[in-house]
Amino acid sequence: MSRTATLALFALLIVSPVAWAEDEAADAGETEPAAGSTPDADEAVWPEPNKVVFQGDEGWDEFKKENPVMFAFFYAPWCGHCKTFKPELAELSRKTKAMPLVAIDCTQAKETCEKYGIKSYPRIQTFTSADDKDGTRYDGTRTAVDLKVYLENLAETLTRKQAGGDVKLTEKELRKLRIRALKRMLKERGQACKGCTDKEEFVQKVLKTQHKKKKETKKGSGRSFMEEKRYVAAKKVADEGWEDNGKVVHVIDDGWAEFRKSDKPSLVMFYAPWCGHCKTMKPEYAKFSAHAEFEGKVNIAAVECETNPLTCGKFDGGIESFPTLKYFTGPDDRKNMQDVKAIRTEDELVSFLESKLGGKASSGSLDGNWDKNHAGKVVHLGDANYAELRKENPQMMVFFYAPKCAGCKKLMSGYAEASNGVDGVVPLVAVDCSTSSESCKKFGVGAKLRNPIVKYFDTAEDKGTAFKKRKAKDIIDFITEKEEPDDGEL
Repeated sequence: MSRTATLALFALLIVSPVAWAEDEAADAGETEPAAGSTPDADEAVWPEPNKVVFQGDEGWDEFKKENPVMFAFFYAPWCGHCKTFKPELAELSRKTKAMPLVAIDCTQAKETCEKYGIKSYPRIQTFTSADDKDGTRYDGTRTAVDLKVYLENLAETLTRKQAGGDVKLTEKELRKLRIRALKRMLKERGQACKGCTDKEEFVQKVLKTQHKKKKETKKGSGRSFMEEKRYVAAKKVADEGWEDNGKVVHVIDDGWAEFRKSDKPSLVMFYAPWCGHCKTMKPEYAKFSAHAEFEGKVNIAAVECETNPLTCGKFDGGIESFPTLKYFTGPDDRKNMQDVKAIRTEDELVSFLESKLGGKASSGSLDGNWDKNHAGKVVHLGDANYAELRKENPQMMVFFYAPKCAGCKKLMSGYAEASNGVDGVVPLVAVDCSTSSESCKKFGVGAKLRNPIVKYFDTAEDKGTAFKKRKAKDIIDFITEKEEPDDGEL
């Protein structure tokens, strides 16, 4: 081994334990702040230099009073998405003076975070005036480049809105604007600053001419150069659709808010162009969207996340795995949303919507994920009709299953055989937990079952008793014994 290599190895052996110890301390994020430390216990891991303002409970109210316009980042030291965003926010603080960039560690500033209902991280809020008590949640992309454009446009909009009436901007306020914004203010009044090269020259020109009346002009899109570029790309993808499109509606960032105003429930597939599973699912999703029974009852849509980062960034800190399905029952993107997991085929999608809307499943016909060779007289129920049938049948047996559960598939034949044997005595019900998660949750059953769960209900109030046997004969004997009259009963 060469002398250089030996020295490098020796240095690595000495330095590595220290580096590992530092990494473990940074990743843990649970260390209690030392006495007399700043409100931000995690401040040491922030990239330096930065101009981020760290605030805690003690100084928050006074700081907000002095800085009515700000960009606030509520976080927890252990949060992975927060750790990813810190260097972006630090870089942003070095690149813009549009407004204060504030960081609040919610493990320390608990009172402040509770005031704004912070329960998940990160939470980013923009405050735009002294009257803006709650702030507006920011769900856009979290890169320094995009945020710089967003914040500077927002600051300019707020400043120019203030100047929209009779209020004239002060010299200090004008200096906060970029030259581009100053030029626009001059142009709106039919003015120009010929020969001006320095920002101060533009500021002085605006000061002298801002009293002049604005010219009436046609409104543009209001998008920045990068936003316009993304809009054009997203619209092109949406207009082209898929090769086999069915009746799928393609939604883009600019149209998401309008799309969500619909009073109908919506099923949305979020996908990426490079995703192999998405390519496989597209024709299944398209065929499913064309089913006549869903027409006019539900919106079936798709969002391509490469060109629509704002919409895809709204959920769970940003959608990162594809395809992702979400079902919306109302206009609120968070309160009225349900994640739809382990569903990819046309039959699975049809079963899911039928369970939500009430359809074929309510008549007891075969569920899409059930073994078609073993139909029997099993009654298939979903979220839309489970409660109603349960009310009508205080006594019944329920088989909770999932399409990827091997034990569930094995039980289907015996359960179907038993349903023929007890027909007319009590209903033998099947509930697919991959499509009817709400009904399954009530009994502590998750969507990713590894083993079948069978429960027998004896009364309307009964929460169900687990039935462990799996053979058709055992099920028939159990039901028959339950229904036989007691001694002395006529």
